[in-house]
Amino acid sequence: MSSIKKSLNSILNILVTIMIILLFVSVISNFQTSFLGKKYNNIFGYALFEIKTASMSGTMEINDWILVKITDDIKVDDIITFEQDGSFTTHRVIQIYKDAYITKGDSNTTTDVPVDKSQ
Repeated sequence: MSSIKKSLNSILNILVTIMIILLFVSVISNFQTSFLGKKYNNIFGYALFEIKTASMSGTMEINDWILVKITDDIKVDDIITFEQDGSFTTHRVIQIYKDAYITKGDSNTTTDVPVDKSQ
């Protein structure tokens, strides 16, 4: 009976730890968007986005969630998320010119307008 009690206690401790972490992430996310006015949440250098269109179909589907690492180290064939016209787009880099990226959705037939590094 004692080993069952210890096992249940361990499981409960794990669940409580997970709940505390989720609460912490939720508070940080809320603070960033509500008080700092950010358009996305940056938690330890990562952001979470939801795919809304089929432009990357075959690689990512509508309603998929993606975890994006915030970095300046971008190479050809990387998939990046950038802000354009007030919304976020996730497409593949097909060319790099100095401070701009040429991107294209995997299922699109045309390239996007060049994306500046600041985006």
